[in-house]
Amino acid sequence: QQNGSITPSNSDQIVISVIGNDYTHSISSIDSGFTIAVNATTSGYYGVAIAYLVQTAAAAASPTWTLSGTPANASMIINASFKSH
Repeated sequence: QQNGSITPSNSDQIVISVIGNDYTHSISSIDSGFTIAVNATTSGYYGVAIAYLVQTAAAAASPTWTLSGTPANASMIINASFKSH
C-alpha cells in the first residue's frame, strides 16, 4: 500500500508515515529505510501504525507498507515531514 512520494523542502527533516487498516489485516512492514515506531493492530478491530525516516539531506521518500490478510487494503495512508531545530 502506497500513498505516493513526499519530498521535504529542507535538509535535516523527519518524514513520518501513518497507516490505518481495517480489522481483517495486520501491518507487517514498511520499506525505504523507514522504522516502525508504533504498530497497534488487534484482531476484530481497526489498527494503526506510525513509521519514521530521518533525512539529513532532502530527498524524495516513497514508502510502501505491507499488510497481511485478505484482501490487504489500507483505510488511509498519510505522509508528512517536519524540520528539526
